[in-house]
Order: sequence, then structure tokens, then C-alpha cells
Amino acid sequence: MVKNNLKSLLIHVSISITSIFVFYLFNAGQPKWASEEAYIKHHNSMMGVAVTIIVVATILYYLLGKKHLIKQGSIYKNLFSVSLTIILSLFFWVYAFNIDRIGPSNHLLNSYLWERYCTYNGYSFFFIRESENNNPYVFLLSSFMPTIAMWVGLQRN
Repeated sequence: MVKNNLKSLLIHVSISITSIFVFYLFNAGQPKWASEEAYIKHHNSMMGVAVTIIVVATILYYLLGKKHLIKQGSIYKNLFSVSLTIILSLFFWVYAFNIDRIGPSNHLLNSYLWERYCTYNGYSFFFIRESENNNPYVFLLSSFMPTIAMWVGLQRN
């Protein structure tokens, strides 16, 4: 069970780092837009990239969980064997939520604690940033996806 937890955490961190790297490849500079129409077109294409990153990350969580994690015997043991990922994610979320609900500019991503949370859940960072979401409960939803996808992959193993 401990090995599965460590493997699932390694899978999660690897996918998060890769997602952030891809995010910066697509969003390397902050161009000045000649028109509002050009900005909207760019924003829509970046939202498409963000959704693609989430879909690819979900598939990777499933496939890597299926390939590298070992069944523990029961549904609940399998779920607990990949639970470290969500426990850390919930810890970061609760810590940021209780200490710094909204950053100094009334935007969550301008807060140091929320940035750390989004870094840990790097696969969803691009979508949260592009959608300019300011609801911490949407961030909370992104905590569950990696664990659920890896658990389903483990169950299908």
C-alpha cells in the first residue's frame, strides 16, 4: 500500500510538472493585442489547449495507474493505496483556503498559497488561469481527478 501511494504521488508530480512545462511553452510571452478580437481568438485557442491538457492528463493518470500500480485485494484497499495524492492536495487546499481566501488583488492566483496549490495540481493550472476562475471550490474539484483516474486504472488492471 505504501509503495502504491509513493508511485501514485510520483505519477502525479510528473504529470503536474509536464503540464506546467507545456503551459509555459504555449504561454511564453504576454503579447499586446492590437484588437479585442485578436485577444478573444487567442483566449479561445488557449482554452482549447487547457482542455486538451486536462484530457491528456486524465488519460495518463489512468494508463500509468493501470500499468505501475499493484492491486491490493479489495476496492477500498485499492482506493487507500492511491490516497496520498488527494490527501496532500486537500491539505494544500484547506491551508490556502483558511489562511488566504483571496489574494491582495482579489484574484486567487495572485496569492502565494493558491499558486502552490495550483503548482501541485499542475494539470489543471492552465485551465484555471485561462478561465480566470476565482472560486476556490472549483480548485477543490481538481483535487479529486488524479486519484479517481489512477484508482480506476488500478481497478481495471
